[in-house]
Amino acid sequence: HRRMLNGAVFEVSPAFFNALVHREAHITIGEMIGVMTAFSSFPDVLAHQSVIVFCDNVAAIQAAIKGSSSAIDLCSLAHMLALRLNHLKVRLLSNMFSL
Repeated sequence: HRRMLNGAVFEVSPAFFNALVHREAHITIGEMIGVMTAFSSFPDVLAHQSVIVFCDNVAAIQAAIKGSSSAIDLCSLAHMLALRLNHLKVRLLSNMFSL
């Protein structure tokens, strides 16, 4: 039985982006926040599941699956996601890689 999710909104304040490592664009961070939003918005639906994440950002998906990154700000988000996934007993898969 599959359940379709309608979507979620996660507001990120400018102060959050000011705390990140300075770079031209924060697309990878934004993509990671998108992945994290699903598990914050629908924990009851996603708990104890294998979840396939569709994302076209290789760095974000690699960090999400590994739970780590060489970029310190992305690494912090990856650690938070890994803790959340562990708590929910979720197996994270992607359209690019799987764990």
